[in-house]
Amino acid sequence: MKRQWKGYRKGRKLALLPSFLIYLSLGFLAILTSEHLVSDRDYIAMNLDATLSDPTVTILWFLWTGSAVWWTNEIRLGEQKKAPLAPKALRFFVLGIAALALVAAWVKPVFTQDPSYYVSYGRQIYAYGVSPYQVNLFAFVNDPIISQVDQFWFGTTTFFGPFSLGLFTLANVIVGRDVQSIIPLITVVKFLIVPFYAAFAVAAHSVWREKRLRATLLLAVLANPVLIWYTLVDGHMDLVICLFLILTAKNIERSSPVWAAFTLSIAASTKIVGIVCLPIAFCWLLARGKGKAFKFALSFATMYGGLYLAIKGGEYSKVVAYSDDHWSNLLAAGIVPRTIDFFGWNSPWTPTISNAIFYAVVGLVCLLILKGSFRTGPYLPMAIVLFALFSTRIYFQPWYTLWFWPLLWLSFGKEKRILTSLWNWTFCLLAAFLLDWPWKIPIITLAAGFDFYSAIQETRMRPEVSQIREPNPNR
Repeated sequence: MKRQWKGYRKGRKLALLPSFLIYLSLGFLAILTSEHLVSDRDYIAMNLDATLSDPTVTILWFLWTGSAVWWTNEIRLGEQKKAPLAPKALRFFVLGIAALALVAAWVKPVFTQDPSYYVSYGRQIYAYGVSPYQVNLFAFVNDPIISQVDQFWFGTTTFFGPFSLGLFTLANVIVGRDVQSIIPLITVVKFLIVPFYAAFAVAAHSVWREKRLRATLLLAVLANPVLIWYTLVDGHMDLVICLFLILTAKNIERSSPVWAAFTLSIAASTKIVGIVCLPIAFCWLLARGKGKAFKFALSFATMYGGLYLAIKGGEYSKVVAYSDDHWSNLLAAGIVPRTIDFFGWNSPWTPTISNAIFYAVVGLVCLLILKGSFRTGPYLPMAIVLFALFSTRIYFQPWYTLWFWPLLWLSFGKEKRILTSLWNWTFCLLAAFLLDWPWKIPIITLAAGFDFYSAIQETRMRPEVSQIREPNPNR
């Protein structure tokens, strides 16, 4: 590493290499120990208690996260007080994280059985040629692979979009029809997610490319233990949604309506929740010209609308409106319906009130966009409407925070606030993992509320883009 990285701060050397090696060691140890506690048979039987209740796993994950904070802080000190991180050192760190990511994708999920449903939907398409939007998994309960999956969600058709189903089907194509265990299929699906994980980090880095601490920010995201856990170890698709929402935001910033429609179509085709950013993208482009907004609307209607008509599935109401009877159980609900239930106000009006709050937030954000109130780009308004969806639904999981929290990181202008928000999210979700459902909801909501408040304060203080004076090349 370059000489300037061996500088001193208060009499001690920057511990870049030792802290990174400790980070890697604890990462491998946390992942492999968690996976070792659950056999393939236990995982198939959805017996995850050995991992969920073992204090060793909890301690290792917290130690690993602490080491990530220590190591990235060493990089921050070097970039802040010395010079940008040397390219050779950056490549070394990225290769180490890549090895960790591949191990994370290789092990079986340790905290969730969701990927077993993913491969079952793909199996349904590949082996039987039947749409998961039309027929639920009970029709294939005797299939040698699908029979290994817990039947909790068998009674519902899938709400994953065709882009996700394409990945799930591809995993089945790669492994083949004759496989007897579901584990190889899950492993292939997770390896297919790895490029999207890397692309997410690259997309975030492209937003931060002009910042002094850009290497710190890139590595803090790429090496984040909770991000690795949810996306690569447990194989959730939510970061893929966020990736294409980031690309959508970049495209509407560049006033590229067709590309914005394309990336938003993929986000909504990963999981339907991405479509709630449609009015945000439309209003952002409308504020810059009716022609751009019209071109965006026409392109999105052609791309996503045509796909929707072709597959006849992925209904908006299943995720956003919840027009059925799911509102009877609010234990895992967002903060709005949970608060109504807590005060004993739960009634047939609960879904109406929750949906009204959601649509009111969307309408208000669109109005503020047209007034030019968001000066930090489209990331913050997109995050607000996704947080409103998260807060008003009757079912949520902590990894759903990946819909909106990374967009918050990109909305901040100051590196300190980006890192504060990142680690706020990280430790909040680690803590929420240990809490019962009634406590998860307020803890996550309060932590997110703090970051939203900071982001809104920053956008109010940020000068209008049109007021920023361009440098004069002749001076």
